[in-house]
Amino acid sequence: YLLRLGGRYDNMNSNYNLFSPRLSFTARYYETFRVRAAWGLSYKAPSMLSLHPGPVYFDITNLSYYHNDPASRLAIVTTYVHQPTNDHLKPSKGDTKEIGFDFEKRNFSVRLTGFIKELSNGISTSDRLMVMQKQNYRVVSQPVGEKPVVEAIPGDIVYLPRVYSQFVNNEELKTHGLELTIEPPRIAATNTSFMLSGSLMKSSNYQNTPKLRSSQINTNAQGNRYGVYESTEFTRTVSTANLTVIQHLPQLRMLITFITELNIYENRDAKDPSNFAFAYYDRMGNYIEIPQSARESEEYKDLRVPVNTYTYIDPPFYPNFHLQIRKETKQGHSFSFYANNC
Repeated sequence: YLLRLGGRYDNMNSNYNLFSPRLSFTARYYETFRVRAAWGLSYKAPSMLSLHPGPVYFDITNLSYYHNDPASRLAIVTTYVHQPTNDHLKPSKGDTKEIGFDFEKRNFSVRLTGFIKELSNGISTSDRLMVMQKQNYRVVSQPVGEKPVVEAIPGDIVYLPRVYSQFVNNEELKTHGLELTIEPPRIAATNTSFMLSGSLMKSSNYQNTPKLRSSQINTNAQGNRYGVYESTEFTRTVSTANLTVIQHLPQLRMLITFITELNIYENRDAKDPSNFAFAYYDRMGNYIEIPQSARESEEYKDLRVPVNTYTYIDPPFYPNFHLQIRKETKQGHSFSFYANNC
């Protein structure tokens, strides 16, 4: 029996005192059978990019006046600059549990491992709304060979909502998996080795912040309204296997490795997706909730998400092949040939 205990301490960003315990256990029976178990916590600090993002720019054209004479053309553009501050970001937390069984006898080995990995406070992007004002201008006069004389149109201000992304701790990820590796004894007569490995994993991903989406129809002359939607949990199940064949040719000083990837199964699904907004932002940026009984009404038809938004086509079974040929010379040089992704 072997028991290992460990820990790690981090002081991140001078704000977070984090302790990461580690535990692993191994037991061997009859020299052929072994049981493995492990558990640990880990933390990951926000990246410099997420902590200190660059500014977000929005360019709005107030006037675009074209003239055959380039000297008489004029454009007025307003640039809004928004600098996000991400001091609110916290380290993400990972929790890993693992158990495994190994069998080895007469150069025949089998390894089976099951694991659960959970990520909380994961860092991802979230939609944010910013409302800008566009002042329209009109041409008062056009001097020959000069820029036109313009003036702001009193009261002609258009409100323009725009969506940008900001880093937040909103991601939750959970993965269950099984991994199996089988390695039979090498065939001595032909110097051929085989190894078969496979895995089955199911992961669920959820972002606990709502989504924003512009309506498809202009509700008024000022532009679209922005619907607010519940976030959807996505699940993905993947099953793959690899068959590796290694052929030794000692007399030719050559090694041939042939790998077959078997993409057996893949499925992606959305859990209880909602095609209807539970609130919206109007052109002024005001947040307005939609009553439960009215969300499917014609009044909010422009905020409905298309039915096929959460429809996925699962890929069929397909194999993928890789070949490597390695040749060594008597002088100690080696040459390799690769053919990948066939």
